[in-house]
Amino acid sequence: TSVEGQVDPVHKGLYKIYGNILHALFSELPDLALFHVVMGQLLTSSNPLSQTVMGEFVRFADGKEWGLTDVQSIVQFMGSLLSNTSPTTTHLPVVPLHTSFRDFLLNDKASGEFHVKLEDAHGFLAHACMSVMLEDEINGLRFNICGLETSHILNQDVQDLDARIRDHIKPQLWYASQFWDDHMERIPFNKALFGQAHFLLEKKFLYWLEVLSLIGETSLAIPALVSLERWMMMVPPKVSFVTITAGTNFMTNIVTTESRQRANSNDGPSQRCDHIYTILCNANFAECT
Repeated sequence: TSVEGQVDPVHKGLYKIYGNILHALFSELPDLALFHVVMGQLLTSSNPLSQTVMGEFVRFADGKEWGLTDVQSIVQFMGSLLSNTSPTTTHLPVVPLHTSFRDFLLNDKASGEFHVKLEDAHGFLAHACMSVMLEDEINGLRFNICGLETSHILNQDVQDLDARIRDHIKPQLWYASQFWDDHMERIPFNKALFGQAHFLLEKKFLYWLEVLSLIGETSLAIPALVSLERWMMMVPPKVSFVTITAGTNFMTNIVTTESRQRANSNDGPSQRCDHIYTILCNANFAECT
């Protein structure tokens, strides 16, 4: 493998081929900003992303009006380097076909103008994940997102729950709800992202937990809040930790209740998303925020 700033002699010839391919494909672009954003997503995503999901994420690039067609303009001719680059596979994950291409893009000396900076890529995805979750009530996190008619049965007993999840929790929201903290913890503190995180905890925290419950991933909540709290250690002294501390305490309450209820009846927040709102009444979380 190669190290940033150095070129492994074993891969020197291969890297030259990669460079020639990219120069042939993208030499006419006015700039490589879109290339860097798309490749950055491929290299830093916690789960492989499809063209469709990347198209949703690039909508949130600052000062740009990008979408799926722009992502396709980058990947469609890269079939020798990436999987699922055709217009007929926009829903399938795009990944490098060989780890050496990833190494090439991360090696600034080898890749030159095509070099992908991991911090920038994680920063973009952290912002995009937050933006997806905080989007309007049609596309973002919202109360009773799957339109369940009753709150008196377990998630697993909702006969058409999988179909409801497919219809109402889009792949980009699914990804963002699970992995926003993976990207946030890899970048320095910044006020814009802090503002988004603060809004999430104050206004849409329970809706986020509802989504995690529906997709069976409530166990991700506490580690995400712990990651956020670590990231917040870089916050200026005047910024309050009250909301995050309240969120962490609330999640601890959920875990305690979950363990107790599952021991008695296998019926807790990870089995019934409505229990998140029931626990709220007992935890007085709203008063803490």
